[in-house]
Amino acid sequence: MRTLLLTGTLMLVAFSGCIDNAADDDTQSLDLGLAGPGSVAGHPAFGYATNEDLVASPDAAVPRPLRDAAGEVIPPGVDAWVRPEYRPLPDPLSGMDLVSLSNGSNGTQGIGVFGPLAVAGGNPLQVIDITDVNNPHVIGELPDVPVRDADFILYPDGRLVVVTVRNDNQLFFVDITDAYEPVLVGVLDTPHNNHNLAVVPGTPLIYNSPSNSDGNEVAPAFSPPNSEAVAYTDIIDASDPTNPVLVQEWQNGYGCHDVTFYMNPAEQKFRGYCAGIEALQIWDLADPRQPTVVSEWGWPAFGVHDTGSAGLVTFAHLAMPNHDASILILGDESGGGAAPACDFSAQTPTGDTVTGPLGNLWFYDITDETNPVLQGSVSPNAVDQRGSCTAHFGRVIEDTNHVVMGFYSAGVTLVDFTDPENPYIKESYQPEMTTGPCPRPGQVPDLTGDEVCPVFGSFWDVWYHSGYLVTGDIEHGVGILALT
Repeated sequence: MRTLLLTGTLMLVAFSGCIDNAADDDTQSLDLGLAGPGSVAGHPAFGYATNEDLVASPDAAVPRPLRDAAGEVIPPGVDAWVRPEYRPLPDPLSGMDLVSLSNGSNGTQGIGVFGPLAVAGGNPLQVIDITDVNNPHVIGELPDVPVRDADFILYPDGRLVVVTVRNDNQLFFVDITDAYEPVLVGVLDTPHNNHNLAVVPGTPLIYNSPSNSDGNEVAPAFSPPNSEAVAYTDIIDASDPTNPVLVQEWQNGYGCHDVTFYMNPAEQKFRGYCAGIEALQIWDLADPRQPTVVSEWGWPAFGVHDTGSAGLVTFAHLAMPNHDASILILGDESGGGAAPACDFSAQTPTGDTVTGPLGNLWFYDITDETNPVLQGSVSPNAVDQRGSCTAHFGRVIEDTNHVVMGFYSAGVTLVDFTDPENPYIKESYQPEMTTGPCPRPGQVPDLTGDEVCPVFGSFWDVWYHSGYLVTGDIEHGVGILALT
């Protein structure tokens, strides 16, 4: 099995004794042997298991409450743990095939995947069973908890909690240990907007991403890097999901749009990566409660490196490392995804017309974290787009130097960056066109006066998981693709 995991010794153990003790206590302790620096994928200071931990270990299990013949939930820890099926990756990777679409899922924005469960939104929050990739289906719903973005915390006692945001100043904590009956267990009001969020792997800590650039609430937006502007990353401790608490309002200088991580206990290297709209930051997370900035540099607006100003056209939306943190992949959501891009020409706020790389993925060499070096960029061809077309959300595929990315109307792209100076798209996936009322989300409004518009996919997010791709499509809901 190929894995994206970092060097170190993985010590996951099965749930010995769970069945014997079940009669005495329905709440079993989750003994995964992760309390130490030998653990992989998560921060060793806390020892919480991550999805990557569970998928990687041949003996690992992942929570999924089952139903018995009478329809009753089997309590967690009592024969109620199944390991997600892993599909070995083809070598070489060449493309993607549609396996299935979820039965009952709505068109979605953010999605999250943990083991055999996917969580999707809008509203309501939906829990989708993806154990059988040929038959993904909704098994639980929770009204009035929208999912713009989602991440997970697996607690040592076996509770699985999904944390969601909806682009306001609240975090929602939903217990999905019984995936058939999700329960809202906590809500936290935060000092700053919650546009996206990220759980520090292997911890109960959450980093809020307000996406407010360099502090537009207290300073002019889009000021240069290293300015005196103040912006925040709220750090939240959800050790008790029923009573999450604010640890600090970290003044890192940029209200990140998104944050990702790299954890390598063997090298004692723990990093966070902030896409700060017009700047990028690398963080040291040796103490994730008290992070520090390692380096900061400007966003390559219009293809010009280190301009320090994204304006209203280019937009540092996503920053994520490859498997060994030697390459940082940056995603540009030109114009906030509201208009066609993917190397279209566009007007600046001053009325000038510019052309060049818009909506691209950019690749930096970060072997020297204090001196990132721009290597290359790639995006779908402009003629392939059917509406908004920018890089949005995606994932690196294990240790392959391939990344999958949702590009809105340009579909799901599989990018090979083995040579980061010359990355290229191997294949794109886009569902067949249908029709629907005008205008369509993420598409250019109908200009003909007709009452129906073409309906293409508009891909918000793609998660790589256990050899498959789980996609979030604004039009068609959750789908499963197999890599070929």
